[in-house]
Amino acid sequence: MELVYGMLFRFGRRLRVQSDTRRAVTPSNQRLSLIGAVLRILQRRSRALALQGAVGLSGIQIRSEGKGVTDMPFMSIDDPEFWNNCPKGLELISKSMEGTGGGVAYFVMGEAKDNAPTVVALRMAPNWVLPRHAHDCYRFEVVVQGTLDVGERVLKVGDVMVSKPNIFYGPHVAGPDGCTTFEIFSNHAASHEAILDLAGNTVKFDVSKPGDFRRMMEAQRAIRTPTA
Repeated sequence: MELVYGMLFRFGRRLRVQSDTRRAVTPSNQRLSLIGAVLRILQRRSRALALQGAVGLSGIQIRSEGKGVTDMPFMSIDDPEFWNNCPKGLELISKSMEGTGGGVAYFVMGEAKDNAPTVVALRMAPNWVLPRHAHDCYRFEVVVQGTLDVGERVLKVGDVMVSKPNIFYGPHVAGPDGCTTFEIFSNHAASHEAILDLAGNTVKFDVSKPGDFRRMMEAQRAIRTPTA
């Protein structure tokens, strides 16, 4: 689709140049006006597509609010398609939330291959327990819905958590109405790599890899239900 719009844009630009050279001989304001309108539409659409790719908005429509076309997507956590946003290779994380009443969505602030900062929206069902873990990055997390019991206190909407790399946190427990947080990771890799403390040994799991994902889920289950 981007290729098609690019070809149309270049074609329209050539028409404008040709029309400009003929203006002195055979002016046609109506034709120039039409070409200008088409070029403006193509430019807006091209910027919208570039933005869509830049922030990883896979499967989310860019909507037009009011007059004209906007270059900024407007989304709500109440929109079902919001929770379908997941970069290629991280589908296992989304699938792991199915049937739990929760959800996860990824928003990469640039290109994943450049290890760009990433925002992860996490929706937790009532009384959901987030196991103790860490990430190899700086982290900023804000509660946007419900409450979250972090041990020392209960966080409400607008409250935040801030941590340096490799700082363990949790277990955290979602409140009776559940909890939704937006977690900002300083790099993309850390958003899908979790560090667990297993019997005094720290182990990093890359959940984009099926083998690591399975081992991490098994380790978390063991932590939740320790043997006697």
